[in-house]
Amino acid sequence: MSNLGTMLRKLNECKKHLHMGRTYACLLGFCELLEKSLTTTLFPAEERQLNEGINAFQKELQESKSFKDVFGPVTFQDSDKKTTLAFIKQLIVVEEEEILAYRDSQNSGAGQKTDADGNEQLVTKIILLIDRGDFDKAREMYKDNETLRSLIIRQYNRSGIGYRKESKFEDALAEYKKALMVAPEDEGLHYNISRVYIERGDWAAAKEAILEALKINNAFKEGRDLLNYIQRQNPTA
Repeated sequence: MSNLGTMLRKLNECKKHLHMGRTYACLLGFCELLEKSLTTTLFPAEERQLNEGINAFQKELQESKSFKDVFGPVTFQDSDKKTTLAFIKQLIVVEEEEILAYRDSQNSGAGQKTDADGNEQLVTKIILLIDRGDFDKAREMYKDNETLRSLIIRQYNRSGIGYRKESKFEDALAEYKKALMVAPEDEGLHYNISRVYIERGDWAAAKEAILEALKINNAFKEGRDLLNYIQRQNPTA
């Protein structure tokens, strides 16, 4: 895909996030797009097409109810991508500070009561931070909150299983490995990784993964059963 095609696809992803009310994901994607547009050389006709798309999206963004509910009325300047990028980065910082403040307020209550909708929003934003490589900030958000950590792992497990069923093995492994950054001591994640390797036909990697699970929990029956299966199917693994 051409550079222009890649950036237009990213712009469409931003629109989808915006239409679904996922303002934070929208801003992250738009920030990435603007950064790429400022460092990529395009033909003049391609540059015009991209700028027209960005300008149209900015109007859509500033008129969006979900955006205005969070940031109030904002007016973007057409064809001023550097200024827009700096402003979007400021909005992202504001949003992340609010996320952290919300998390702290949830954890400070008696019995650390949590709200289901609030947790769902936090999990979505934590996963976005992990996906863009900002793991320190993500960890700060879920630390000392086992409920959030469990929800994050469940989300990664769900998406990993979905990818595995579609035979998208690399995507499945990527999801499970991100989950391991959150819960490296979870033997179930290593078990799921082993199953992906089995379906991919990589028996040695499957054995290595399930042995990691058994190091964590030597009494893990499902892990023992899977190890025996691997050794029966491929004794040389």
